[in-house]
Amino acid sequence: MDELKYLGQLPRVQAPIGFESRVLAGLAERKERRLRRVKTLRFSLAGASAFLLVGFVVTRLFILPGTGPIASAGGKKDRLIPINEPVDYSREVRELSRDSGTIYILEQVSDITTADISY
Repeated sequence: MDELKYLGQLPRVQAPIGFESRVLAGLAERKERRLRRVKTLRFSLAGASAFLLVGFVVTRLFILPGTGPIASAGGKKDRLIPINEPVDYSREVRELSRDSGTIYILEQVSDITTADISY
C-alpha cells in the first residue's frame, strides 16, 4: 500500500498531444470490429439454420420412405381394406348416464392409422 501513497505524491502531467483523439479512434475501431463480428455470427447462424432445414426436407423427401396406401392381403395396392370398424356405444352410455348423471361424448379422434396393418 506504500506504492499508492507515493503515487499520490507525484505531480500531475498533461497528456501527450493527440492522445484523446487516438483513444477515441481506437474505441471506434473496436466498436466497428465488434459489430462486424456480430453481423458475421448472425449470417452464419442463418446459413446454418437454412442448411439444416434443406437437409431435413431432402432427407424426408428422398431418403425416408413415404407412407403410401395399405396393401391388401393379396398384395394389390389398388384395393384397400378399411380397418376402422364403427362401434355403437350408445347403449353403454345410456346405461352409465342413468346411474351417474354424466353424459359421455364419444367421437372419432383420427382417421389415420400410425402403423401398417397386414391381414
